[in-house]
Amino acid sequence: MVEHKTPIEKKSGKKINFRQHKKTVLGGGLVAVLAIAGIFSGIIILSDIDDKKGESIVRLGTFDYPSTFDPIASWFYNDVAASIIPQMAEGLFKNSFTNGGSTIVNNLATSYEWSIDDLNLTCTLRSDVKFHDNTPFNAQAVKWNFDRIQDLTTSAPGSYIWKLPSDQWILNKTEVIDEYQVKFVLNQPFAPFLSLLASRFTYIVSPTSTPSGELIGNNPDDLYGTGPFRYDSHLEDMNIELGANQDYWDGIPNIDKIIITVYSNWSVLWEAVKAKEMSYNRLWLNDEEIEELKNITGITTREYAMLSNNYLNMNNEKINSTMRKAISYAINYTHYIEEIRALNETRMRSPIPKPVIYSNWEDFNVPYCNISLARQTLIDIGWNGTTGLTANSDISPGNEWEILADGSFPLSTYDFRYTDRVYFMSALAQPLPEYLRQIGLKIETVNVSYGQYWGELFGIWGYERNLSKYELFVTGWNPDYNDPHHVIHTTFSNEYTIENYAQFNDSLTQQWMEEALVETNETERAQLYINIQRRLIEDLYPMAWLHQDVRTEVYLSNMKGDPFKDPFKFYLGDVKFE
Repeated sequence: MVEHKTPIEKKSGKKINFRQHKKTVLGGGLVAVLAIAGIFSGIIILSDIDDKKGESIVRLGTFDYPSTFDPIASWFYNDVAASIIPQMAEGLFKNSFTNGGSTIVNNLATSYEWSIDDLNLTCTLRSDVKFHDNTPFNAQAVKWNFDRIQDLTTSAPGSYIWKLPSDQWILNKTEVIDEYQVKFVLNQPFAPFLSLLASRFTYIVSPTSTPSGELIGNNPDDLYGTGPFRYDSHLEDMNIELGANQDYWDGIPNIDKIIITVYSNWSVLWEAVKAKEMSYNRLWLNDEEIEELKNITGITTREYAMLSNNYLNMNNEKINSTMRKAISYAINYTHYIEEIRALNETRMRSPIPKPVIYSNWEDFNVPYCNISLARQTLIDIGWNGTTGLTANSDISPGNEWEILADGSFPLSTYDFRYTDRVYFMSALAQPLPEYLRQIGLKIETVNVSYGQYWGELFGIWGYERNLSKYELFVTGWNPDYNDPHHVIHTTFSNEYTIENYAQFNDSLTQQWMEEALVETNETERAQLYINIQRRLIEDLYPMAWLHQDVRTEVYLSNMKGDPFKDPFKFYLGDVKFE
């Protein structure tokens, strides 16, 4: 049997001394993400044609029974319900991903219009839609849903999604104009509002069957949406069955039934993958496991980038932009990703994950491994101790920069702080000191407990927040919905400091972020985020951009359609088997 490996425990591939590694040819041109696989790497899809009934059945496998079926509370990336809810409920708008980019398009709303002051958004609704309990979908139902969100979100874990950087609520009130027109009144202009209305946190549920004063629990019989699948039956803690919605406004789905079953362990699931019982799955696999699948006739594997970015934060109050640039060019990203991590990640080329709206991975001079450039950067400003040093690319043992780093007077000494309970942090602890020795830096690794690491970073669990202890350290970010605001403003704002761990503070970037928050013109907003990305990547180097997580899709040739076409949701409405 195959041992289940989580990202924290997962072993990397063969480690190669970075001196021996082929030089990189990469051209220059929430809450932190913990090292957890996520529900999207634990959901398994099996197809089964029931000959007796002639039904097309998709079977989903997971390790945990859902804790809630309420869209409001589905903010948690790992909750099983986050993959089930989109089959049953949907929003006014949805994401559309084509040619590597994304846009927001109509769904239950057929059109929208902003007021001149950008404070009111008026939406026209579909008139041919019913909830699964036959309640009509109309403006009153939409108002009921958003009134419920306002009432319940205050105490829900994901309340931050509904707040402006000032901590004020985004939505003031929802008004019914007529049966199929509804108006959202905002407390201040908020350009990402359409993206928020496309997220599963705003999926519309039946006002007749949904409790108004409390969240839906873990009984799927309480979730009545307008989606392509509806509740059939369930056995608590065992399985859930959904059937095709024969009255679905966008056409009856090709799949007749979805069965979600809780698996006991990874080994059972893995053997089922190799036995080709599954039509599609997405897993966190190492190279050996991928090769094993590639050798099985009838199985195809494909890498798929997730939304999570991972950064090497640099304390901007202690490390100036010149040294941050030198560090960014001293890291051997190819060696780190391919030989140390060996988990099939892709190099991160923007602080905005691909394919979030306005992300640009092509047009900027992203730092790559260039030792001579890193050394020249320090020499050019006359960094104390660089007199007489040569800005060459020599990384042979005992070179002059290494000698400096190992002696009594390195150019600088920094701590790399991590916890070995989190793999994507501890993986960098071994190579980083070696990379940075090549520019005369001494890096001292500080391994602390899981509780202390997060406690002192956030000021929780009885610890006092102390960012001065964090000089070099790794964190990551998963955007909750499809808008760069939720990445950029949260991570780099000098006013919103909870997740600004690197203590970045730049007035021009701040100005652009604030303008992008209220600018509803698509072209002008896109240009603001181009400016922001270029300044962060090419001018200020607040972080070293490490990698974006990649998972492996495993599917059979008879599966048509992509359940993760929208990386923000798992959706079976367009899937069929041939």
